[in-house]
Amino acid sequence: MVVTIVIITILFMVLKCILKRSKKVVVTQNVESPTTNGLYKFTNVEIENALNIGNMRRRKWIAHGRRGEFYQGILPSGQNVAIKEMHKTKDAMDSFNREVECLSRARHPIIVCLLGFCNEDGNHFLVYEHSSGGNLGQYLIS
Repeated sequence: MVVTIVIITILFMVLKCILKRSKKVVVTQNVESPTTNGLYKFTNVEIENALNIGNMRRRKWIAHGRRGEFYQGILPSGQNVAIKEMHKTKDAMDSFNREVECLSRARHPIIVCLLGFCNEDGNHFLVYEHSSGGNLGQYLIS
């Protein structure tokens, strides 16, 4: 029963994002505010500092996605985050804009929160809260 509700909720949110695609928010390089769509706009320096963990100051890889690589990061506040470095393809850039648009408004206990993004100097990163319990597929199988 709970699994059915979770799946229906996710499908509803995806459908809602698809229907609102015509009102697409394009994240531009020249954003004056430190927040966009309620998200924090990280700088390249902040992203690199969050990614370089430990004494060796190197990235800790988490997973590979279709449109980018996921790394573990730590914000200055001490919060663990997952940082997605987007591939430099048109498909990945479209996905970047969609994720910023849709996930900036999505708040639900079963959805990982998008905390912010970075789009400086041709680099595109998405910063998510880190879910140490694994992904939804792992949760449903266990």
